[in-house]
Order: sequence, then structure tokens, then C-alpha cells
Amino acid sequence: MAEKYYIDTSIWMDLLEDRKGYNNEPLGDFALKLFSLIKAKKTTLIISDLLIRELEGYYSLE
Repeated sequence: MAEKYYIDTSIWMDLLEDRKGYNNEPLGDFALKLFSLIKAKKTTLIISDLLIRELEGYYSLE
């Protein structure tokens, strides 16, 4: 069975904002590495309506 990934909204925000953790961990870099791994492995990334709604609450489409 092929791997499938559902990435939580907070991980998307880490990537988009290049956020840092409480101890200055590079969360944005970690997120980018995760997405790069998913793409390299050609696995499925699941995007739900809930994820889209949550991201729309933080970011404009413009």
C-alpha cells in the first residue's frame, strides 16, 4: 500500500512563515524537508476541506 501523508495546518504555517520553535529550532526548514521528502518519494499528500478553511483563516488568496 502506498504511503499517504496528511500534514497538519501548523506544519503548513511553519513552511509559509519560516517559523522557529521555542528553542529557535528551524521549523520552516523541517517542514520544507518533509515536503521535499514527500515529493521525492512520489507519495500522496492529502489535502482536506478543513485544512483549506483553516489556512484561508490565516492567509489571503490575493
